[in-house]
This record gives sequence, C-alpha cells and structure tokens, in this order.
Amino acid sequence: MIEILKALADNTRLLILSEVIKNDMNVSEVQANLNLTFSNVSRHLNILKRAGIIESYKKAQWTYYKISTKFKTENIELYNYLINKAR
Repeated sequence: MIEILKALADNTRLLILSEVIKNDMNVSEVQANLNLTFSNVSRHLNILKRAGIIESYKKAQWTYYKISTKFKTENIELYNYLINKAR
C-alpha cells in the first residue's frame, strides 16, 4: 500500500491516471492530451506500473496502459475515489 500511495503522491501521475481511467492509452496519446514530454510520461507510467496501479498490453507496435484489474479489486474504495476525481 505504501508504494501505491507514493505513486499517487505526484500531481503529474494523478493527471495521467485521470486520462488512463477514461480510456486505455499509449504514451503518445497521454503525451498529446497532457502536453508532456515523451520521456516524462514514460517515466511516470513506469512508476504507476511498478506500484501495480496500471498494467500494459501490446496492440500492433504500440504498448497501451490501463488500470490494473488486481488494483481495482484489491483497492475498490481508492479506485472509486480516483474514478470520481477523474470526471
């Protein structure tokens, strides 16, 4: 839980999460939506992934990110809070 809270303690990661909660996205889509650099988005996505908040999957040459199913089930109250804040 500590790693999850540390990952959520950054405003940029919260902004990225608010986008990924709405739709599965790749790094380029997050970058365009939030006007951030590719390397910055990639670094933050990796932190969220290591914390178990998001997971990735390949689609053609792109890697897409989505909210982790395990995170949703194990942290339902936190997940619901994040969904409400993302709206």
